[in-house]
Amino acid sequence: MSRKEFPRKVKAAIISRASGRCEACSAALKPREGEVDHILPCALGGEPIIANGRLLCRVCHTAKSADAIRRTRAADRQRDKASGAIRSK
Repeated sequence: MSRKEFPRKVKAAIISRASGRCEACSAALKPREGEVDHILPCALGGEPIIANGRLLCRVCHTAKSADAIRRTRAADRQRDKASGAIRSK
């Protein structure tokens, strides 16, 4: 599955809504310092719309992405065990 990027107008609306602050930790952000992030990842069906986006600082975005990857991999392993694709130890 390919990643669905936010259109330029949607990114601008998300950045405007955040008013120069990280929407997770409320840290003040300099111009072009924030990163627009999917709340529900694309891999789990998240759409590139305003309601599914938020502006995060690098620290919050890195932590959120690492957690999302960990949870996705755990779900993949559980699905593979349940389907018999891999054997449990």
